[in-house]
Parts: sequence; structure tokens; C-alpha cells
Amino acid sequence: QLPLDIGGIGASGFPDTAVSARLRVPGLPLSPEAGYTKTSYLLDQPTSESFTFGLSLNIGAAELSAGWEGLDPGAGAGISSYYSLGMTWSFGD
Repeated sequence: QLPLDIGGIGASGFPDTAVSARLRVPGLPLSPEAGYTKTSYLLDQPTSESFTFGLSLNIGAAELSAGWEGLDPGAGAGISSYYSLGMTWSFGD
């Protein structure tokens, strides 16, 4: 039997299966998107879930984006929230 704490890997386990879905609505001035991921692990680690929500705005060659991700690591642990801001610049066409 392997120990569950092997240099940080044991904290998240070894992924076994994952299912994810993402929905994005392009063409609006502010394009909303949402996503969901569920991952099960080996070595008796709890199943985790992740929820994402975001908005993006195209301004010429730039795309500005903002988002939120809620990660539920399972086993009764609380949901951790992560926020992001970004800009993508398109070169060419």
C-alpha cells in the first residue's frame, strides 16, 4: 500500500476519470461562459468538482476576460474561490 503523502502528489491524488462540460455564448457584446468538471481519483481520494463562470469582451484585436472558479475538493472541505483577469491579443487576420 502506497502512503497518501508522497511529496504533494498525495494532496490531490492520482486522477482516475474526469468529466467536463463548457458552454460559451459568442456574438454578444459581453460573451458569457460557464463550465463544470468532476474528477475522481485513485488511492481513496475524494471526488472533486469545479465550477467556472466568466465574461469576455472583444475590443478590436484584444479580448478582455474576467472569471471565477469554485473548487470543491470533496470530503467536506470548503469551496475555494479563484478569480482571474486576462487579455488576449490577436496578431494577424
